[in-house]
Amino acid sequence: MDAVDTALVNIEADRIELVDFLEYPVPESIREPLRGIDGHTPLREVAMMDVTIGELFARSALDLIDRNKIDKSQIAAIGSHGQTVLHSPDSKPPCTVQIGDPNVIAARTGITTVADFRRMDIANGGQGAPFAPLFHQAYFQTDHPRIILNIGGIANVTLLSGNPEDPVSGFDTGPGNCLMDDWTQRHTSKPFDRNGEWAKTGQVCEALLAILLDDPYFSRPSPKSTGRDDFNLSWLEQKLSALERPLGPEDVQATLLRLTATTIASAVKGLHLTSGELLLCGGGSKNICLVEQLDKSLEEFKLLDTAEYGINADAIEACCFAMFACYRLKKRSINFEDLTGALNIQYPGAIYEVP
Repeated sequence: MDAVDTALVNIEADRIELVDFLEYPVPESIREPLRGIDGHTPLREVAMMDVTIGELFARSALDLIDRNKIDKSQIAAIGSHGQTVLHSPDSKPPCTVQIGDPNVIAARTGITTVADFRRMDIANGGQGAPFAPLFHQAYFQTDHPRIILNIGGIANVTLLSGNPEDPVSGFDTGPGNCLMDDWTQRHTSKPFDRNGEWAKTGQVCEALLAILLDDPYFSRPSPKSTGRDDFNLSWLEQKLSALERPLGPEDVQATLLRLTATTIASAVKGLHLTSGELLLCGGGSKNICLVEQLDKSLEEFKLLDTAEYGINADAIEACCFAMFACYRLKKRSINFEDLTGALNIQYPGAIYEVP
């Protein structure tokens, strides 16, 4: 929630080119109430934030277009994932909510907007996530096996078998940065623990780590997805209350970093690939302490940044939904069954025409 990841993408046939990338800042006046949205937030506040985020997304797109001196008529569409404020694929009934009104984006930019990517998948019995593995397959497919690890708020892995005929597989491993970021903000007023420096001042509490790892999500088979509705500070506080003695905040942070590293490493090993390339992307790929722990746990893999393959690690999610917008305009259907569990072939996203 620190910035809007905005990518200018050129797609011709199956070739995807990142032309430019902009991290458009989210003002603190928006960020703080946005972080506070949960299942108890009044509907009026959510509706108003939906419009506010739509305005923000529109400004970020226009700023990137202006920076590249491109006429808006050259832009086929804006693909907008939206800001997830609820993701509950296992509730009865299952549901997911992303805000950032695409009607506002289309109206302010004058550009057709494709959005609302996840709800159709859930309506068809899927988890509504993860979608990024399909972009990973399109961009990083090669003739040898490869794993893509995206460490955002939630971390997810993608396995590319090396055979383009094989279906892509992937799932959410659990918390990426979300718990570490929220804990850091609560105790230091900083948005995140840069390079894991604060975590390095603490000691891992093995008792707390065992309690955290006991969450049933980690042992569930895929397809599966999760979000802040499952892993948040309320969840953490409940786990902390089971300890016999209180911990220093830096020790909790060290344990949270170890939780992310441990669950990711366990998920990677569960893919039954004994060695190869592990490509890192997402904000967590910049956390030096976290990457060092992953490197130690997964020493049989060669850890690489996706930038070494020509794409900014921070831009991948934005590129992913540009690709889906292209697919939707071209009515290119996708079978998500092996990835999300959705039962029907579907078009990703809904089209919002320019008024």
